[in-house]
This record gives sequence, structure tokens and C-alpha cells, in this order.
Amino acid sequence: MPLPNFLILGETKCGTTSMYDNIIQHPQILPTKGNGNDLSVDATVPLGVKELRFFDRNYNKGWDWYRDCFPECPEGSITGEATPMYLHRALALQRIASVMKDVKLILMFRDPAKRLVSHYHHIGSINPAWYDKYPTIESFWNTAAEEDYHLIDKGIYWKTVMQVATTFKEDKQMLVIISEDLFEEPDKIFSDVFEFLGVDSDVKIKAQHSRKNKYKTKVPTEIKDFYEPHNRKLERVLERKLWRE
Repeated sequence: MPLPNFLILGETKCGTTSMYDNIIQHPQILPTKGNGNDLSVDATVPLGVKELRFFDRNYNKGWDWYRDCFPECPEGSITGEATPMYLHRALALQRIASVMKDVKLILMFRDPAKRLVSHYHHIGSINPAWYDKYPTIESFWNTAAEEDYHLIDKGIYWKTVMQVATTFKEDKQMLVIISEDLFEEPDKIFSDVFEFLGVDSDVKIKAQHSRKNKYKTKVPTEIKDFYEPHNRKLERVLERKLWRE
């Protein structure tokens, strides 16, 4: 069995599920066979297919297990997975780089203030006790416990890009997608992704949004202000303008 040709590394709540579900519509991109996880928590979200979690949670199962998660690829076809958690696990990135030296990496980033609000509500949707702990996004922002604070740090994207770039070193190995661009210009973004992955970039797919937010929460100004200098630093790293009102 082959190793994957590409990995969608994340960020969490930035459209990785939509990206994966859409690109596997391409006839040359084959989905994984899944990791066998129980999907009963949310049967509409095939995390067992999209997120194999090998390099952090399932590494003890061995490389034969990982290879068996992927289909045989006919000539001209590729396969890959999407596990956002890899992005902030230095050990996972090192494990990937040590064996899969040529794997293509897709990173997805969304306005970090909006990403945080989305993540806050996502946790609340699967764990009602979360809202007892943090009734509002403001209460989370001002009183986040030690074990929850990483949700805030996830939005400091320039650090993430630098860590991935340092670990893999090849500039052409990494593609950064801005989530807002994906939903505003899906045809262009998918064409760019297909070209990056080395498959027919002229193939048109029917873009679908896999998870639509149902909450209506205004992003507090203090959260926007916190991320502003980090966004500007990311602009310098990526050499493009981002999230300016």
C-alpha cells in the first residue's frame, strides 16, 4: 500500500473538512479507507475517513496500519488525508518529515478572531458543559483555563508557518490557502490546489460547504485587536495582504 501524496494539516475550524470533501470529487484524488473510528458522535462528519490521526494518536499501530488506510492508486492518481491536529504537534511534523520527505502539505487559515469564535461554539455544540464553564466568548477570552488557552494561540499563524517551513524546508512543498478565498472563489482555489497536487487542474467540481455555522456571535473588538499584529506578521511571511477591514 502507498503512503499519502498529500496532507491537509489544518488549521482547526478553517475549512479542512470542506477542502477534503471537495477535492476527493476529483477523479484522480482517492479518499482514504478510514481509520475505523466510531463515528456515532456525529455520523454526518466522516472524521474516520478524513482524519487518520496516525502521527499523533495512532502512531503505535505502526506503518503497516497507516499504509493500509490508503487505497491502491492507479497511475496518475493520488491519495491523502486531512488531520488538523498535526499542525501543532512538533513530534508529528518531525515524524512526517523523516519518512515522507516529498509529501505535499496544505495549510488553511481563516481570520483568527472569527476562527476562535467558531472553535468556541464548536466545542459547546459537542460538550454542553463548555457553555457552563464559559457562557460567552468574552468569558472564555478573559478567563480561559490553562488547558483551554491553546485555542487562542492557534490563531498566531505566522509561528505555525515558520515551524512547518523549518521542519520541511522545501518552499514548493507547502501551499497556504486562506479560507475566505476558498468560499469566495472556489473554482480558482480548487484549480490552484489541483495544480499544486499535480493532477488535472481543469477539472471542475461542485463546491460544497461541509460544515455551516449556525451561531450568530459578534467578534469582540479586543480579540480582533489582539490578532492584528500577528496578522501583519503573517502578511510579511506570505507576502500578501490579509484580513483588512
